[in-house]
Amino acid sequence: MRGKRMAEVYLPGCNLKCEFCIAPFLIRLGEIRGIQWVGAADLVDERVGSIDALGFGGGEASIHVDYVIEAFSRCRDYGIDTILETNGYMTKRTAEKLAKYTAHVGIGLKASLDKSYYKEKLGVTDPGPIREAAKVFAENGCEVVLTNLTDPNLWNDTQAFQALTTWIAHDLGSETRFALGPLERGEIPPPWTDERIHITPREQRRAHLEAYLKIAKENALSNAFCIPISPRVGRQ
Repeated sequence: MRGKRMAEVYLPGCNLKCEFCIAPFLIRLGEIRGIQWVGAADLVDERVGSIDALGFGGGEASIHVDYVIEAFSRCRDYGIDTILETNGYMTKRTAEKLAKYTAHVGIGLKASLDKSYYKEKLGVTDPGPIREAAKVFAENGCEVVLTNLTDPNLWNDTQAFQALTTWIAHDLGSETRFALGPLERGEIPPPWTDERIHITPREQRRAHLEAYLKIAKENALSNAFCIPISPRVGRQ
């Protein structure tokens, strides 16, 4: 969205329970009190002329599907670009509804789409809906960008990663933008665990990212790239 004025709205709640959640203050719904929701129409109307694009993230934006659709429908009337940031874990029906009003979709993968990994680290038994939703968005003409957390202490399985990149190339296309990013250290633990993920040293994480980037490119993902590691990420 370079060169565009964008407003991004973070919505509370999530349908995953990631051990490494970096926004638990948005997940702790019981602590979010006294905050009144702005109507979707007002949210857009008040920004007409001052923004080029509106994005929803979270938390998880897709659990507020009707609110997002109302706002995005309004955006379309005004010629405002629409961006959805999601973990992708939604029903096919939800994805189909959102795809009608969304121009750009960023799907945040959590290192792997392996079933046992998602059950252990994210609290869901089957990541299949993520694959299905991503395909729905792509088939409906949305620009799909995938980001993938890549840290050796979080997950290190080259075979599973090869399967992931092969699926992306086959179902979404070899030109799909695929960003490998470092794991950021959350300052507040999520409500379902007191566990903290140990962040590996900067140089080790960089080497890990580059090794996985090589695999992605070998599996025909021409638009794979690494997100730069911020100096503050992983400070102990």
